[in-house]
Amino acid sequence: MHAFIEVDMGDKPALQPNAAIGPAVRAIAGGVLAGARKAIADPERSNQDAVHDFRRAMKEWRALMRLLAPFIPEAERWRTEARDHARSLAHARDGSAALNAFDGLSDPAFRAALTCAEFNQIPYLAPLRATVRRILGAAAFSYPVKVLRAVYPERSGPRARGRYVHYDYAVGGGQDMLTSWLPLMEIPVRLGGLAVQTGGHHWPPQPPRPLRGSEPGWATTSYQPGDVLIFHCLTPHAALPNTGSVLRISGDFRWQTPDHPAPSELVLGPAGRGWEVFSRLFHDQPWWEPVPACLDLRPRADLAARQPGHSRFFAVHPGWQAWRPPPSAVH
Repeated sequence: MHAFIEVDMGDKPALQPNAAIGPAVRAIAGGVLAGARKAIADPERSNQDAVHDFRRAMKEWRALMRLLAPFIPEAERWRTEARDHARSLAHARDGSAALNAFDGLSDPAFRAALTCAEFNQIPYLAPLRATVRRILGAAAFSYPVKVLRAVYPERSGPRARGRYVHYDYAVGGGQDMLTSWLPLMEIPVRLGGLAVQTGGHHWPPQPPRPLRGSEPGWATTSYQPGDVLIFHCLTPHAALPNTGSVLRISGDFRWQTPDHPAPSELVLGPAGRGWEVFSRLFHDQPWWEPVPACLDLRPRADLAARQPGHSRFFAVHPGWQAWRPPPSAVH
């Protein structure tokens, strides 16, 4: 047997003889994640070095998760997420994308909240499901993969992903996909709730850019738990800066109809197993509902790279024929 023993700060955690392996594995995993965070938080490190060292740490994390996959059900998903984070930085010019990608991966409390029944039940709640189905039709379904956003007060330096003006069409290229954004706490304007550009779905796509707090033509408000904001995937939107002193928490739940191709990663999860993600956890819950059978599942990147087709709700601007997904994740 092996265990972790106390070492100097300059040393790395290691397996040692004659003790339990669990603490050693936790220490090694913690060391890898600490190295990744240090790579992107060190002000003395150049942008290029920060991205390089972060990607190297994600490679180490993937190797560790590969070893642990037979013993930890979530290990394969964490390994795939680390790969995707590293790939998203292939052409990154600074450490901001790394910081955004890393925050959720490194926080056990965040992972626990993301996989808990209370959070995953939200899109199955009858009032929300009925509202979306009044818009899309009775066959509409929500993607099993949901987005939990926990955003710290904004400081100088890298911005959270959602702070950039973006379109959820880049999430998965779903035809007439809808997003339902829900506050999971009281979110006054100073905490930076979601803002949408009124009428922006009629316009051509615009490149990502940080949204300032006082731009004309944008609408926002204070939000309360129980509110919901539903918008089309071609609607430009962004989060305003969190100028408060507390964490801002919200959730994204996305919907489409089964007569269009669906992004496989948002149904089967990043690992791409042969079953709907979370179905084994929640299939026996009275609120759970499987996605429609015989969906046409395709890689998310392939769908998001296509130009949007005809919308059943409005005329799509011809400028969308020049659509190209943003070079790195901004949503």
